[in-house]
Amino acid sequence: MSDDLRNPKIPQFVCFVCGAPTTMKCSQCKNAYYCSADHSKKGWKSHKKECKEQSESNTELQTYDAILFAANETQPRMVKIPWKWTSTEWEPEPLAKLIYPQWPRSITPFYIDCLYPGGPPLKDGRCIVTFHNDNFCNDGSPLNQAIQNVTNRQASHGWADHIVALRMKNPLDRSFQSAVLEEDLPVLAEYWKRY
Repeated sequence: MSDDLRNPKIPQFVCFVCGAPTTMKCSQCKNAYYCSADHSKKGWKSHKKECKEQSESNTELQTYDAILFAANETQPRMVKIPWKWTSTEWEPEPLAKLIYPQWPRSITPFYIDCLYPGGPPLKDGRCIVTFHNDNFCNDGSPLNQAIQNVTNRQASHGWADHIVALRMKNPLDRSFQSAVLEEDLPVLAEYWKRY
């Protein structure tokens, strides 16, 4: 494994099956990432339709740099989260749809626009949005060790399962931006201690 893949500060593409850092791409669409041939085969059923669409359109997925708090890892790390523009009959205005099948339950957004609950707003009026499993208290999800470590085991809630963090200009804007580890991690740690 290269040194870059071991560096948690460098955003990594991650395996669509297990979330491990990788550089191995789908040979057809070049947009899905897998850590092994076995995971490529395992993920094919869910990737097949997307692969065909991507191959035909010949477009590369765009990515955001996000902070991943993996439940089974002791430190957060930067990952690349693919996304594409999408719209529906209920939401005709195009929205950025995040694509991370390796963390299927971490889809509920939680918006953080102040330094701590009731505290001052974040610099530049930005917002950090985390995506978490809203049912972690009931489904047996493992305690998130990365959050336990960044809060020195002082998180006021027992956050569990995987959590992904991105930036937004503000909660009403609904367009994402890449997270910045050095700036966003201290905010998240302080917020989780006081929430």
